[in-house]
Amino acid sequence: MAWAMGPMFRFPSFEAAAADSDWQTMARECRMTEAGNSGVVPRNVRNALLFTLAGWVASQGGDITDLVYDPTDPLDANLRSGTLPVPLNLLIGVRTALETLGFDPHGLDGIAGPGTRGALTASQAANGLTPTPGVSGIDDAPEETVAALAAQLDALGVARFP
Repeated sequence: MAWAMGPMFRFPSFEAAAADSDWQTMARECRMTEAGNSGVVPRNVRNALLFTLAGWVASQGGDITDLVYDPTDPLDANLRSGTLPVPLNLLIGVRTALETLGFDPHGLDGIAGPGTRGALTASQAANGLTPTPGVSGIDDAPEETVAALAAQLDALGVARFP
């Protein structure tokens, strides 16, 4: 992120969150505009994930060196490694939860495509929740759906955050 946050730029929401050690807000605010620049999508997904994981380590009173994310491995391999919690504040975390629970989102890339929507609505139907086939991002995922995913991960003993 450093190259996009030099001294010529101001990011007041991000800066305030950083001053407060509010990792989830930093994860939300570290996005670059994707419109007309699809190449930043993977960057946005990874930056949000890394801020979320830093928040997870901080919430446990751990040292940042406790965080194991291998940049030489593909993103999906890191998420499937079992060394990281499922980040339910991010779309990639919802996709990871869906895959873990047997609903195939067709990959772990953090993009709300047909695979995500199909897996999400299948999970909602299986759990008696109102289907939301138009989800386009984490802000569209109903809280009750995320809470149901969290409860199911907890029942399986799968680490999650938050």
